[in-house]
Amino acid sequence: MKIIITIFSLFIVTQVNGIEWQSLDQDQQKILKQFEQKWSDLPEPQQNKLANGAQRWNQMDSEQKMTALTRMAEWKKLTPKQKAKLRKRFQWFKSLSPQEQQKLRRLNKRFKNLPNHRKKELRKRFKNRRQAQRKRAQKFNLN
Repeated sequence: MKIIITIFSLFIVTQVNGIEWQSLDQDQQKILKQFEQKWSDLPEPQQNKLANGAQRWNQMDSEQKMTALTRMAEWKKLTPKQKAKLRKRFQWFKSLSPQEQQKLRRLNKRFKNLPNHRKKELRKRFKNRRQAQRKRAQKFNLN
């Protein structure tokens, strides 16, 4: 009897905590159609992520959708190591204060607006500086 009650309570908790397929609006259901059959089996965080993503997608204009599709295609091409590195950078960025994030966004925007030859020059300078820092760190066994 305890086993049946435990299984039943787990089922109730899963249903209460998860998002019901019917609670999604028609546009979200249309976008997430491929998940309909296994929706109730997905963990709640994944359901939330998918539902929020579908909602954001519905709010995008055609240009934003094209940008998103391009980025998704680029993401798929990355190796697991590259993806992990980007996730780590993103987590680091999110750990910054809003003021620091804004400053980096401004600097990035300025960099993007530079002529290509200037970008190349700055990248080279940055790479040389990083190599020098690595050599100093190795010298003092800091790596």
